[in-house]
Amino acid sequence: MGRNEDALAATTQGIDSLEYVVVDITNSADTTAAIAHIQQRHERLGVVINNAGRAPVQSLEDLDMAEFDRVYAVNVRGLVDVTRQALPLLKASRGSVINLSTSMVDNPMGTMSVCPSSKAAVN
Repeated sequence: MGRNEDALAATTQGIDSLEYVVVDITNSADTTAAIAHIQQRHERLGVVINNAGRAPVQSLEDLDMAEFDRVYAVNVRGLVDVTRQALPLLKASRGSVINLSTSMVDNPMGTMSVCPSSKAAVN
């Protein structure tokens, strides 16, 4: 699953056993449709790798709160929603969840104010 069809197609090109589904993880209906597609085609899921991330380069004082909401929608809410909806398939196959984060949680940068806090929520 991912939002960029061109990147997904390039990644899966030449590997017949891989397929992709384009999803906006900030849209719960998209996630529901993707999980239903996986369940219909495969009936189980071995792993979810949560690698979505939004990382605007802005200081806290310049941060627009709408951007703050977008970052948390992708980096936290989207991750939780994908994982929550995938749990039945993961349980059926005794699958795993891998959440990717960032070292900025422990070493924040002044121009990257919101991303580290959202990834700390994931950790």
